[in-house]
Amino acid sequence: MWRNSPQNWGWLSRSMHWVSAVLVIGLYALGWYMVDLDYYDPWYRSGPFWHKSFGLLLVLLIMARVINRLCDKRPLPVETHSKLEHRGAEFAHLALYTLLIVAVCSGYL
Repeated sequence: MWRNSPQNWGWLSRSMHWVSAVLVIGLYALGWYMVDLDYYDPWYRSGPFWHKSFGLLLVLLIMARVINRLCDKRPLPVETHSKLEHRGAEFAHLALYTLLIVAVCSGYL
């Protein structure tokens, strides 16, 4: 099942989610590490190259996630939660996507 079903997220959505999470954490760690590099360190030149490359990969993955989210159906909400909790979850997802796009754009600039 690579597509979403009414009960569960498909493997495509799950894998894009976790690859994005690993990329965001890795880019943060690499960026933090690069701050302390001096000119003679071998990573001084190769670190930014890898940071930019994985950042561009994250941009493509974010675009694919947004397209997948718009085109594929989402699982049905759990009936034990209230409408307020569903609205809160939708708002949190929108906020996370927005913050991720803002972080990628600020990294590009």
